[in-house]
Amino acid sequence: MRPLLIAVCAWLVAGMLPAAAPESVVQLKERAFAAREAEQPKLFLEVAERQLQAADNAFSQGQTEAGQAAIEDVADACEKAGAAATGARKHLKSTEMGIRTLARKLDAMRQTLSFEDQAPLATAIERMEQVRTDLLNAMFGPRW
Repeated sequence: MRPLLIAVCAWLVAGMLPAAAPESVVQLKERAFAAREAEQPKLFLEVAERQLQAADNAFSQGQTEAGQAAIEDVADACEKAGAAATGARKHLKSTEMGIRTLARKLDAMRQTLSFEDQAPLATAIERMEQVRTDLLNAMFGPRW
């Protein structure tokens, strides 16, 4: 009975503590750069996901330049995630799958934009597809 009472009290105290504020993209990037190479792919994919949401919001509000800058960050973060996964030889599959998901979302976003605004997104998608190809080659390519 006493361990149950202690557990319930600890649970109540933990519930009263203020929740930590979510990290900004800049803080997340800093943490990703400082992390071990094996942990970087997940962090850089999270940066890419957040920047993709920021780009979607910017394009929805008509802020094309801000959206294109966020898309550039998405492609950069995906390249860094792929390089870290390849360098560490860990999380190759999950990184490839995450980049594929982001590329599909980016392509769906591209199709909603005007023709003039689609070129930077197409370039970012090509960069992401190249990272995916490199990851697939690292997973299934020749091992001599």
